[in-house]
Amino acid sequence: ASSRPERCTRPEPPPGIASREGARMIEQPVRLSSDGTGTFLVVRLVAGDVDRINLPGGQLKLIIDHAKYQIAANAQCVGICLAKDRRLYVVSNEFDFASHPAENNVRIYRSDPAAAGADPAALKLWFQTQIPFAVDVFQHSVTMIAQGPDGMMYISSGSRTDHGEAGAQPNISRDGETPISACIWRLDPKSDHPRLQVFARGLRNAFGMCFDDRG
Repeated sequence: ASSRPERCTRPEPPPGIASREGARMIEQPVRLSSDGTGTFLVVRLVAGDVDRINLPGGQLKLIIDHAKYQIAANAQCVGICLAKDRRLYVVSNEFDFASHPAENNVRIYRSDPAAAGADPAALKLWFQTQIPFAVDVFQHSVTMIAQGPDGMMYISSGSRTDHGEAGAQPNISRDGETPISACIWRLDPKSDHPRLQVFARGLRNAFGMCFDDRG
């Protein structure tokens, strides 16, 4: 981050593997996604801005400004995916503390398919739902989005409690976990109005996930 000018020392890679600095970010990045050709990556920052890193030089380019697609100003973005059809997906948690109880308005935005090598187009609202804001410090939010081998989109929804407790904070729901928190969702990218399916439950905060050779 710009507030920490000192640089970290990269660890030595295993034998047979080389590493180098790809780019220097001026803000805190959270996720990156490749276009699959090795020529550029897209990186999403906490506020919701999307940068493109041109490889191998590492030049940064702002391609999507968060103010041009997010509905709420108070937002946390921690999920991004460039899908096989070259649609860009961004997961945004947009907090409403004026509602009673306070809500996390989860919104997933996506672009139209982009041509090979082109920047993703403007983001449009694709899916939305609501989860009560968390108890105490356990706002794990909705985070990673990834496309599975079956073509479906998988999204991690973190827990809103530590262990299902009700909590005692004013204006915070006492309902513990909800049917769509602490789980993995599955959404169909072929649908313009997808229906939420719960794929797996009991996952407190699956901030990362991947698929093995059996899908």
